[in-house]
Amino acid sequence: LTKSASKITQHYILNAQKTIITLSYLPSGINPRKFSGRNYLKRIYTKYKIFSSVFFVNEKFKVINSFGEIDLPKNVLKKNIQGNSGISQIFSGRKQKSFFLYSKTNKSVYLVGVLDSIKLEEVLRKIIPYKSSFFYMVDTKGNVLFFERERAKFKDFKKRIVKRDGEKFFEVSAPVSGFSGWKIIFSAPYRTVFSGIIYSKTLGIVFILISVFAAVFLAFYFSKKISQPLEDLSKGAKAYAVGNFEYQINLKTGDELELLAQQFNKMAQKIFNMKKGLDEEIRAANRNLANAYEELAKKSEQLRLQDQYKSQFLANMSHESVSYTHLRAHETSLHLVCRLLLE
Repeated sequence: LTKSASKITQHYILNAQKTIITLSYLPSGINPRKFSGRNYLKRIYTKYKIFSSVFFVNEKFKVINSFGEIDLPKNVLKKNIQGNSGISQIFSGRKQKSFFLYSKTNKSVYLVGVLDSIKLEEVLRKIIPYKSSFFYMVDTKGNVLFFERERAKFKDFKKRIVKRDGEKFFEVSAPVSGFSGWKIIFSAPYRTVFSGIIYSKTLGIVFILISVFAAVFLAFYFSKKISQPLEDLSKGAKAYAVGNFEYQINLKTGDELELLAQQFNKMAQKIFNMKKGLDEEIRAANRNLANAYEELAKKSEQLRLQDQYKSQFLANMSHESVSYTHLRAHETSLHLVCRLLLE
């Protein structure tokens, strides 16, 4: 801010200085001591509107023609006009503090313009950020402009804290480029400046805390968003590992994990259908085997009964055979006896 004020002040003073130097070349029809000289000064005053007064000064530092109200301390011209052109030190007039710029004309007199310091101060006020803060200028001898002090030693500081009427002020200075030893100084109440910094720090801390909280929340959210589907997939894999192929993984993430879950479900459904078909085939084979066992048992019983009947039959037949043989033997014996008797 102070550097910006320095640039504004530099351009303001340089423009005024260039105006004085450019207009110090007087046209041939201008006589600094005559009415033509006064009209020339009037045109400068009216056109540029940055001077509170303009006038011609002779080599003895006496005003010989002027336009505007001249408000100069005694001998200020003699003390400050040195060389062909330049800028004076800050001086205190009856109404206001100011300084002037001068340039020697081609007619052996000086053209002098007293800068309207009120207009410069109004320009600087437009960039003042705090209430009760202000800018002021200091020349090479410590004379102060825009501030009610005659003299101060402000040349060697960049930042400082001063007390005025029991109140602390924070001040920052910056050099006015192009004008050696001149400084522009920004002064503001200490509590106003640092309350803003404290507020900014507090706001920064709050913002950091919010950012950290948001980061933790987002990390937790995205972690859950990624880890929860992985946990669901892991549960599905465990269910399939123990043979529970009816388990369905329900994911609605709208990404590759959802597609993977769908593929898992399809695979499990296929395995379940295959397993179900195999179970049906096994149950059918078991039924057929049971039926075969039952049929075999019936056949075995039939064969057992047939074998039993056969044994009984053979036994009976054997008994009948023995009886017949014995009968035939008796019959034969009897027949022999009969033959003997007949003989």
